[in-house]
Amino acid sequence: MPGTAALVRMAALATVLGLFSSRVAAFELLQAPAAKPELTQTCPGLVASDAPRILPAALRVALDSDQVRITYIGHSTFLMESPQLVRIATDYNDYVRSPVRPDIVTMNHAHTTHFTDYPDPAIKYVLRGWGPTPDQPARHDITVKDARVRNVPTNIRDWRGGTERHGNSIFIFEMANLCIAHLGHLLALSASSPFWQGTDTGLASSRITVFESRPTAGHPCIFSDWAGFEAFTDAAIASG
Repeated sequence: MPGTAALVRMAALATVLGLFSSRVAAFELLQAPAAKPELTQTCPGLVASDAPRILPAALRVALDSDQVRITYIGHSTFLMESPQLVRIATDYNDYVRSPVRPDIVTMNHAHTTHFTDYPDPAIKYVLRGWGPTPDQPARHDITVKDARVRNVPTNIRDWRGGTERHGNSIFIFEMANLCIAHLGHLLALSASSPFWQGTDTGLASSRITVFESRPTAGHPCIFSDWAGFEAFTDAAIASG
């Protein structure tokens, strides 16, 4: 309907102008309302967005030969301790660090909360989950006292929506007759299947290409004239 289209155009224009006129005001308007009491009781929120809700373990208490101590430090960092107190920290980074210095740290480079370029120089073993090039994956297999750490190279999604071959690793920790794996960043099969009808896809994803074709996806483009703006809003209305 012509009247509806005009109202949508004016509302869209007012929104765009409002966002550019005051970034601070727009940010304040977009703040989420306070959570209802019943939600805060039943839905604690994302684990990575808050401090750990578990009590730190007594890091100096001795372990039996068949025990492993695992302490959640924050985000995706866990501190593991073997019976002989070999300490290992996963996804070692600059933001969340163990209260005790680990002997071994592992990293993946999905983003900066999972690695650091400046590890503590006193750490004896710094194991990065990626190699210098896609054709040179990381290869680790070390044994420190009663703890063995090795990796299995995996692919990871890059920031452009593609796939970085051998850009990450699953780290495997063997101690106290246990085998513990830290998976790091893996992609769901439903998001990007590794194989399609027997063909290796390289974990290529079609979702981004599909969504980019929709006129309502992404940031609005720069319009050279009013006719271009009308064409954009008309397409948005038609697409639902």
